[in-house]
Amino acid sequence: MVRWVWSTVAATVVAALSVVPATAATPTGDDPGGRIVNGQPVSIERFPWMVAVATESGQPFCGGSVVAPTKVLTAAHCAEKAKANDLRVIAGRTNLESEGGTVAKVVRTWSHPKFHDPTPYANDVAVLTVDQPLSKSALRLPARDRDRRYYEAGRRGVILGWGRTSEGGDASPRQLMGAVVPVLSDRMCEKAYGKEYVPERMMCAGYESGGIDACQGDSGGPLVVDDRVVGIISWGTGCARPGKPGVYAKVLSYSRQLQQEISD
Repeated sequence: MVRWVWSTVAATVVAALSVVPATAATPTGDDPGGRIVNGQPVSIERFPWMVAVATESGQPFCGGSVVAPTKVLTAAHCAEKAKANDLRVIAGRTNLESEGGTVAKVVRTWSHPKFHDPTPYANDVAVLTVDQPLSKSALRLPARDRDRRYYEAGRRGVILGWGRTSEGGDASPRQLMGAVVPVLSDRMCEKAYGKEYVPERMMCAGYESGGIDACQGDSGGPLVVDDRVVGIISWGTGCARPGKPGVYAKVLSYSRQLQQEISD
């Protein structure tokens, strides 16, 4: 069963809002030292650009990353059919049940115009504009040519989220979790997913043996290699299954469009 990597609990809430559903050197300072299914608790102070996307009532259902003071990069299936004023972005909280940090209103949403084309999961990219600055720290986007190296198989990156910690498990704790996963080759991803995997628009990361992966509720969060958001948590089959790695929107493929949206 192919799943979006988002929370089924939040799906019930967000349905009312008409939202349709989830190397070179190893990162050092950003390495959470653990494994989101089989993840390690991490602090927002180490990853200040990490945010949660929530309903107007504060129910989180996706992740995102700050790429400019008032701009959040996330997945299109987190925002495609939502009204901007029905969404909130929560920044500066390790535990989403705590207070503090910033809760910003979304004032504009942009989803890739070819989301779902040529496959249901293609072009899963969106940008949210909020009404106030979220963080002094922002992730960099990869540039079209010089950053291709970040997509080489074997590169190690960090994934983050507040999603479920096991496939089909209970709603996750509100604690931010992190994991280190290697980038996989397109060949391996095509073997896992066939024609549903579009290498020009997607990438995979994880382990052939499974065990470590994003899960429901983590959609839209970043895959970070050397302080660059190279992927957006998008979809996969189950969570952490052997031979079924997580699939991410390949940010490099959208660099020009995203830069335009971010600068608007």
